[in-house]
Amino acid sequence: MKAHDLIKSVWIITILARSTSVIAAGNPAPVSLSPEGKSGDQFGKGIGMIRTKILILTTAILGTAPSPPLLADASATTETAPPLETRCPEVIGEHAVLQQGIPVPIWGTSVPGAKVSVRFGGQDKTAIADGDGRWRVVLDPMKADRLDSLNKAPKGQTLTIVSELDGEKGIKEFKDVLVGEVWLCSGQSNMAGKVRHNHANQDPKDNLLDSNFPAIRHIAAPGGWNLAVPGSVGDFTRVGFCFARKVQRELKMPIGLVNASTGGSRIESWMRVPPKELPEADAGKKKVTYGGLYRERIVPLIGYGMRGALWYQGEANASEGHSYYLKIQSLIGDWRSSWQQGDFPFYFVQLAGIGRSTVDNPAMGDGRARIREAQRRALGIKNTGMVVAVDIGAEREHPANKVEVGERLAHWAVHHDYDRKEILPSGPLYKDYKIDGDTIRITFDHAQGLMLAEKEDYVPPVPTPDKKLPWLSIRAKDGTWHWAEGRIDGEDLIVSSREIEDPVAVRYAYTNRPLGPYLYNKNGLPASPFTTEVTYGKP
Repeated sequence: MKAHDLIKSVWIITILARSTSVIAAGNPAPVSLSPEGKSGDQFGKGIGMIRTKILILTTAILGTAPSPPLLADASATTETAPPLETRCPEVIGEHAVLQQGIPVPIWGTSVPGAKVSVRFGGQDKTAIADGDGRWRVVLDPMKADRLDSLNKAPKGQTLTIVSELDGEKGIKEFKDVLVGEVWLCSGQSNMAGKVRHNHANQDPKDNLLDSNFPAIRHIAAPGGWNLAVPGSVGDFTRVGFCFARKVQRELKMPIGLVNASTGGSRIESWMRVPPKELPEADAGKKKVTYGGLYRERIVPLIGYGMRGALWYQGEANASEGHSYYLKIQSLIGDWRSSWQQGDFPFYFVQLAGIGRSTVDNPAMGDGRARIREAQRRALGIKNTGMVVAVDIGAEREHPANKVEVGERLAHWAVHHDYDRKEILPSGPLYKDYKIDGDTIRITFDHAQGLMLAEKEDYVPPVPTPDKKLPWLSIRAKDGTWHWAEGRIDGEDLIVSSREIEDPVAVRYAYTNRPLGPYLYNKNGLPASPFTTEVTYGKP
């Protein structure tokens, strides 16, 4: 096309375009929309025909054939107003699990002033959206759905939300919603790690990726709820799934996992503010940001009904001691305050062993010893539980045996929250000590069937009564530490050393990665590393 022809064509198109604008501007009648968003205004169709002709003329001039969808769209002349719509956070959606036995909040946003009705399980709760469009209702406590088979989900119900305003109505439906037990899973990479099959550290007959437990559900934003079936179970947190599977076998009811975990995250990012008791010197050792992941991952979940929280974090704070205790104490209190659901259970994983420990330092205290002690002492916080994982560590981070980590978490829930008292919640936990001459007697909680045993991969611990207990040391009055001998006496441990006559303290497995036999109870759960000292600073 010659230059003067192109200029002439553009001039014609411009005149036509201006004509449609003038006509539209002179139309005194506003465009009305039906509740479905369709225009009943015929004038708009005339404008659409003119615009279509412009498009055809442009195509003829430029020699480009428009695609059929473009021509079809040309007749739609007026943008339609959105229907009356209600939005909910992602955690409220299809295939969700709602917490049994407690009031269950359901919330979202709609048009300010809209009447919002929530219908589920025979209940009908209403609220009026406030000036910002926010609304909230609370469902009455409900009974859990029961499972006839672990491999078959019960028939779910539909959660229906209806918004009404000025004669308009918007309806949102979430199908296949179950009622059962809900747990929040949070922390860093060892919690974020997804389901996979690892033959070296897992029973080869137990391929998690083949799991078919459709009443175990999981959500990790962004995204919706998934079912624990082949093809989708691989997106679950592995620790959380192994926890849920064991709990479901005991309860025969749906289990929901709400996954808010981020690899490499420090505990500070999950907290809003530093603990008040944190020494200013400790707070300033390293530049850290508080509250980032709390706002991003926790705030959208606050209020969702749940039984409790599972926490696997600390690797990013591994060099800390008492400061970590202060932080986790603050985090637990803040989360409980945020949820307004009382002192819900908070179960956490004590850091596993990593690397190698030297055998020529009876004082130990290296690597992760102090943060493990801080985690152990966090058991003094109301309604908490701790999984010991020192026996299933690895040379590097991310120990592969997550199956037993999840199942050990389940021991706490099954014992404390689901009243299976015959199942011990934990391995032996240091309780107290008593000096008797040149020996120190150590007493434990949960030490029924106290034994020395060795463990390898997924195989249960094998008793080794003829071996000596390693990684046990005793301190003399002069402050020196010496390797010690341990003798099991019922549920107690008697500690002594031929080198000293005036012992004052004991340390057990108080090092980065102690290898060898460990203390276990009759359920094959390991004893926690500990020191009897009041303080647990640097050695």
